[in-house]
Amino acid sequence: MIRRFGGLAVLPFISLLIPFLLLPVISRVASKPEVAALGVGDSVGAVIALIVAYGWPLTGPARVAHRSSGRALREYALSLAPRFLIVVIAFVPGVLVVAALAPSGEAILSILSLSAGAVMGLSPSWYFIGRGDSARLALYETLPRMAAGVVALGLVFWTHDPIWYPASMLVGTAAAQAAFSWRSGALKWLRKGSTWRRASHDLRLETPAALAMVAGGAYSSATVGLVAVGGSVGVVAVYGMADRLFKASLTAIVSAANAVQGWVSEDPRHSEVRARARRAVLILGIVGAVGAAGIAALGPTVTAWFFGPSYRIDYVTSSALGLAFLAVALSTGFGRMVLVPVGRVRLVTASTIVGAVAGVPAIIVASAVFGVRGAAIAFGASEVLVTLVQLCGLLVGRMRDPGSSRNHLEPSIPTKG
Repeated sequence: MIRRFGGLAVLPFISLLIPFLLLPVISRVASKPEVAALGVGDSVGAVIALIVAYGWPLTGPARVAHRSSGRALREYALSLAPRFLIVVIAFVPGVLVVAALAPSGEAILSILSLSAGAVMGLSPSWYFIGRGDSARLALYETLPRMAAGVVALGLVFWTHDPIWYPASMLVGTAAAQAAFSWRSGALKWLRKGSTWRRASHDLRLETPAALAMVAGGAYSSATVGLVAVGGSVGVVAVYGMADRLFKASLTAIVSAANAVQGWVSEDPRHSEVRARARRAVLILGIVGAVGAAGIAALGPTVTAWFFGPSYRIDYVTSSALGLAFLAVALSTGFGRMVLVPVGRVRLVTASTIVGAVAGVPAIIVASAVFGVRGAAIAFGASEVLVTLVQLCGLLVGRMRDPGSSRNHLEPSIPTKG
């Protein structure tokens, strides 16, 4: 556990936190329309990344954890073909959306921000997490993003043009991904016709997990885009910075989940898997409670100090975002550690669809009527709803079959035909 939290938790945390550390400079050199454009592009780009990832971060670690190095690498290589197809299909609609939502004259900036976010869908981090390979996670993800962040910081500070931020992150991330795929030999598989013929089969196979990820993350990732539909440019800019603070805090949940996800499934003993799943949910619950308290108490101070007084949020907003943080931590624990490993992906998908159906219109209307505060409350309520649906599904399942605790915590590693 110490090794995993030292590498597989800390490294993704650093990687995801790097863009956030550039925002104090951007908030002080960019106008509010430019900040809003970056927020809209980043928001929609995160949705495209979820679509491109197509469920692999959810099921991939367990898929490669038990396999030999050669077979595990083959699984990663075979995941590239369908995801490359999805990039081509999803990118054009994404560009049209951000061009429509971006403030006047800022479409190019928003499209670059979209691209920098979307390319994360091709990240091999799930493969490194499943294999427990913190060295290559650092080499091909953390260090390149750190380097890109330093370059972006220098260029933005020197030119006072925020366009260098998404441009640098896009180039650094894409170059690192290409380097790993080439050096590992994964690209050789893409030259085989059988790989591309199998792509359509893999798309069908991964559809349940992909729906769970996209439904679960789309509306929460696209919150700034939804606020842009109903709110003014000023509301979008301020909520966009608050959302960046929230997303930066989510790296704690992502890192904790990454550290324990493969660990839960790698032991062949069913009793140990059950015990590890319970511990994993407890760990995420503790992370959620601590993070929620911190966001609620420190959100106004941190946003004012970090981004400037004009981007300060109030305590109602920070409390709503803190509640959302706790809900995300718990739903991540229930979903990734308990429901997905036993094949109950449909419950995860259903819970997130319920949250999205309630949350999307609520965020649009609340941001139009109540501004930043309303958007945060609607978002927090929707995340709580997701968690409650998953918890109710778990309780109902156990009441129906109280003697099958093993079935609810025993991992079922999906295999491809």
